[in-house]
Order: sequence, then C-alpha cells, then structure tokens
Amino acid sequence: MAPSVTPVPVTASDDEIIAYELRAAFDFFWEQANTDPASPGYGLIRDRYPGSAGIASIASVGFGLTALIVGVERGFITREQGYERALGTLQTLERMALVEGFYYHFVDIKTGQRAWQSEVSSIDTAILLMGVLAVGQYFGGEVQTLATTIYERVDWPWFLDPDRQMFYMAFTPEKGFSGHWDFYAEQLMLYVLAAGSPTHPVDETPYYTFIRHEGRYGAGEPFIHSWFGSLFTYQFSHAWIDFRGLVDRQGVDWHQNSVAASRAHYDFAVAMDAKYTTIGPTAWGLTARWTRNTPRLAPPRGG
Repeated sequence: MAPSVTPVPVTASDDEIIAYELRAAFDFFWEQANTDPASPGYGLIRDRYPGSAGIASIASVGFGLTALIVGVERGFITREQGYERALGTLQTLERMALVEGFYYHFVDIKTGQRAWQSEVSSIDTAILLMGVLAVGQYFGGEVQTLATTIYERVDWPWFLDPDRQMFYMAFTPEKGFSGHWDFYAEQLMLYVLAAGSPTHPVDETPYYTFIRHEGRYGAGEPFIHSWFGSLFTYQFSHAWIDFRGLVDRQGVDWHQNSVAASRAHYDFAVAMDAKYTTIGPTAWGLTARWTRNTPRLAPPRGG
C-alpha cells in the first residue's frame, strides 16, 4: 500500500521549485535502478513507483541514462559514478533479447527478459536509443562504442508499413504488427533516428505521412495537436532534439508548436480551476493520467 502524502504549502521561488523537481526526478532514475552488478538486469529502471514492482520499462531506462548526464553536470554524482552506471546499463542492453534491434517495452528488472507478454515497441525503443546515444556522446570510450553498436543494429525499415509508409507502433511474436503512428504525438524522434541510421536508414517519407491536424484552445494560437492532447506528447522529443529555428518544408516549427500547446494546457488549467480542485492557475499542464480532461480543440478560424 502506498504511503499517504500530505501536501505542505511552501514559499519558494521558481528557480527553487525547478531545482527541487530536477533533483527529485534524477533521484527516481538513480534510486529505482537495478544496482546489483551481478544481476543480468543491472541498470534497468522501474517503470513506476510504488506500483508494478519488479517491472522495468525501456523508456524509463532511456530517460534514466540521460539523467546521468544531468546528475554529473549538477554535481549529484561524480563523472566516475555516471560512467560506471552508463557502461553497465549498456552492457545489459547489449545482451538483452531483441527483435531486429528493437526492444520489448516491459521487462523483468532482474533478468531483462520480456514481461507481461509486452510488445516490441517502436517509440519506447526510440526513447531508449536517445538516452543510449546521449551517454555515448557524453562519456565516450567504451560507452560510446556500445552505444554505436546498439543504435546501428536497429532495422528501421522492418518496423515501417510499406503500404502506408508509417511506422507501426508495436509488434508481438504472437500477433505481428499493430497500430500506426498515423497522428502527431511524441514520435518525432523516430524519424530523426531512422533517417540518421548509417546501417538501416529510412527516408523522409514517413515524416510527411502522418496526419497534422491543427486546432486551438479558446482564443489561443493554433497548433498541430496529438490525439489525446497529453502534454508529454509535445515534450518528449524535445528532451534530446533542439528544434528551435528549424522549419520543415511544410512550414512547421515543432518548437513553436510545443510552446503553443503548452500555453493551451495552462489556459485550460486556469479555466477549469473552479471545477477541478487539483488544477488551476498554478498548474502548467495535464499529462497522461489526465487525458479525459484535456482541452477540446476547435479548428482554427479560417481553417
């Protein structure tokens, strides 16, 4: 049973709040990892806490690897500690079961083996790879060597629907492929990783194939929105890719798009203050657990 938590009002500056959140986020990835060097699952990180004990997700590992860089730069851990954790984690990843270079979404944190009959996931593998490449570039040495090996063995065309020219969402040995990244969401990193592969690349076609539906909340700026509108979908790829100043051939600036989406989330939170006590003027957006209450977007005027 999860311990009860009583909120305690505090007076703090924005910088202090951000610093607190940053340290707490780092601590989760550092503390909820398998730290047994003799374990086949060393470095794997829990999907959540306190639920789902013993289950790691590869997306959590991707974020956790990236958190090592933050930890070193902020002085939470030493560079030697970060290097040791990164190297051990990549050694675990290098020997785990794969399907054409892609990873199962959920795995046993102790063994690294598939859990819950979970799917091979294109997006969760992509999140993992972003972390893998980040620590490879940051730490260099053997970490860089392993990161390159892990990335270059991914067969991106294998996960692409040749007819629709869209990436599938999932694959299971029992049922084959399922779902498509047919709508805008958190998958921008998929196209960058696939296009940049030196071994199994995919061209720009899938990037220009998914639906780009534009809407707005209230009188706010219109933006291309995700299916459910959860805030994380506008943020994940930005954790690693700086989209500022980049505009594609359809005139889309994904950085500005996410800014507009974030402002819509804030405006919605303010508007719902009287109805929902858990959000209000101090909230900055609604994410995965809040998809039922996300804003309904109207087509832009004139569109």
